Amino acid sequence: MSIPATLSRSAGASGRVLGTLAALATALAVAVVLAPPALAALGSDRDLADHHHLVDSLRAAFVGYWRSGDRALSPT
Repeated sequence: MSIPATLSRSAGASGRVLGTLAALATALAVAVVLAPPALAALGSDRDLADHHHLVDSLRAAFVGYWRSGDRALSPT
């Protein structure tokens, strides 16, 4: 009757693997939520990482475009 002992050892290993996979999935989900704002702040001006400054910059750029009367969009 060594079958239950074998099953319990493999069940314990499967439990550890499942626990590890669950921890990795949780860490990945947290990274997906927290990493993009932090990485965006590193690559650009710090002002644009803040939502308020981003909205103000977009508003100023759009008003400037609208008042220019130029219908062609520039890449900058």
